[in-house]
Amino acid sequence: MVYELPNGSRVAYRIRERTTTWNGVAEVIDLKTRTLNAKEGSREKQFALSDHCPVILRGDRSGHLKDLMPGQTYRFTYEAVNGINVLDGVTPAKAAETASVR
Repeated sequence: MVYELPNGSRVAYRIRERTTTWNGVAEVIDLKTRTLNAKEGSREKQFALSDHCPVILRGDRSGHLKDLMPGQTYRFTYEAVNGINVLDGVTPAKAAETASVR
């Protein structure tokens, strides 16, 4: 929630969560353009890495885009902005997880 004090009175706004989560296998990682292509079944998505996107490798150990391994399955949390999937989180997907969108 965000609180404002317009004209001295409190107003609360509910902020809608706009992120989507998707599991897929990292295929192409381009460090120069900071983009990543991933695939799950016949579906493929391209992502752009946001400036402060956390990349979690194992447990809570953080890493960078260069640390991701092609062929590995990850959980991508992103927001669609003007037709571009902007990543705001990458974590390894657990073995029991399947492709999902929430």
